[in-house]
Formats: sequence, structure tokens, C-alpha cells
Amino acid sequence: ANTEGSYNCACDPGYQLVMDGTLCEVSPPYLLYVDSGLTGSSIIATDLNGENARTLVSNSGPCTLHVDYDLRRGKLYWSDQCGYIYMANLDGSSVSVLYNPPDGNNTKQFWGLAVDWKRSKVYFSQYGQGDVPTQIIVYNVSNNSFHVFLDREYASGLAIDPNEGWLYWTSAIYAEIWRIGLNGDLRTLIHDTELYSPYFISIGFSELEDDQPRIYWTDNLLYKVETSFADGSSRAELLSDITDAFDVCFFNDTVFFTDSDYRQLRALLPDGSVTLLATVASQHDTTGVNVVSIFRQPITTDINECASNNGGCEQYCINTPGS
Repeated sequence: ANTEGSYNCACDPGYQLVMDGTLCEVSPPYLLYVDSGLTGSSIIATDLNGENARTLVSNSGPCTLHVDYDLRRGKLYWSDQCGYIYMANLDGSSVSVLYNPPDGNNTKQFWGLAVDWKRSKVYFSQYGQGDVPTQIIVYNVSNNSFHVFLDREYASGLAIDPNEGWLYWTSAIYAEIWRIGLNGDLRTLIHDTELYSPYFISIGFSELEDDQPRIYWTDNLLYKVETSFADGSSRAELLSDITDAFDVCFFNDTVFFTDSDYRQLRALLPDGSVTLLATVASQHDTTGVNVVSIFRQPITTDINECASNNGGCEQYCINTPGS
């Protein structure tokens, strides 16, 4: 960008300037995890090997569970079990409450959260009591609006495949895993056997399996992490004897997961070994985990199919699964 008498170089999100200050290279991926304590939670960033830990958000709310991001727009989003959805800049600055509707004397909890970075939408699950409904809600960033995506749905964890147009969710109450098209069609039960309390879910693409999408989930009461292809086939147990398996994220053929009982963030490496990345203080828990990388949210020229003339739709525009 030209400035008077000189110039200024900058890079797209997910890239950084190299030493000469004129060329861009891919920014190194890094981990986000939640340190949840009795007096509040913090969102921590660290290298993939657990080194260079730094606090992005020092008080992310009293009961932070899951964190996701929109790399292209430089935003963080996270759910709080105590009744809030928060947002901030990707560097942790400008924290604000995104969603906290008045509920009188009734209570609500927010659990799963997933960002559709291609279409600027944020999905989150609400557990309600009394007059507060239980549902999956979607926030449209472009026009700052909320609407109910699925009503009466007890969703624990959420994951989105923006490229294929699917939303996945776990139900710890009903011990099930589902998916549905982002247009509301083709609701499909993926798993309902050998589950007890599936908590959080992630989707990833393994270079070892020709980039076929797989889902990964934790089962909090069976103490394990499992995976299958996105259609439910080729199911396999990856880890067992995790006393409080909470959240999970897959990146670069590595499974990152939190164990809130031992207050640890660990990684299952491609060679089958497990390494410890972080341990939080006593009376704290490790809850959410995610990986920030341009390879998880590549910037393309077809960011939003609905950007032009609302996709020809009168009200709400979402692509058909697989399109």
C-alpha cells in the first residue's frame, strides 16, 4: 500500500511478512486451548509442541468451553456454559458479548460452537430450562442477525465442513452423533451405538487417507477418543482410559485433546505416541482446544456463494450439501 513518500507492506490473514519486509509467507500454525478456573477462564495460545505459551484472553468468562475462529476476518468466538457467547479479535483484544438474550429467572447454557468461515456464520448450541428453549442457533455476521437453525435439539459439540456444506453435532444426553446440510436438508444419524456421553467433535482431512474428511469425538464417560469417516464408516478407537476426555481437534495427522480431570492438553502423534503439551493449575480444567492455520481455513476466490444477490434467494441463502 502506497503512503506519501514511501510504502507499507501487509499480508492477507494467515500470512506474515518475511525478514525483508516485502514478501509474505504462511504464518506458523498454533494451538488455542482454554484454562478454566473457579474465578474465570483464559484462552491460551501456544506452538503446536506446547512451547511459547501466551495468554490471548485473560478473562474469557466464568465457564468457557469451546473456542473457534474466523481467520479471514480476524475474529475469535467462544461459548460459555454460564450463558454467554463471546467474540474478540484474533489477538484477544476487544472482547465483547455476542449473545446473551434476557431469560428472566430461567437458565441457559451454551456448549458447542462452530464457525462457517466461508459464509461468515457462527453456529452454537443452547441448553435451556423453563421458557428458554434448547436449540442450535446461527449468527449471520454480515447482517448481525440471529435465527434458530434447529429447535429442540440437545447438541453438545458442533463441527462444520464449509466446503461440503455439513453441520455435525454430538448429543451427550441421547448418546448420538448426527449431521445435517447447512440448508437444513438431509439430516442423518451417523452413530448411536457404543456411545455413552459424546462431548465435543472435530472434523479433519488426513493426508494419510487421500484427504477424506473424518470426524473425531470425545466420549466423556467411556473415557476415549474415536474417529470415523464423515459418513460413519471406518470407525476406530484412537485413545482410551482418558478419565475426563473433553475437547478434540485434528490437524496435520495429529489429534490434540484435553483431559479436564488431569488438567492436561495432550497430542496423539502420527507415530501413535502421546505427548503432554500443557498442564494447568490445580482447581482448574482444560476444556476447549483448536488449531489456528491457513490450511484449516484456506482463503479462496469462492468465499461466499450467496454474496451476489443473496444467491437468488428471497430470505436466507445456504448452499446444498456437496455443492
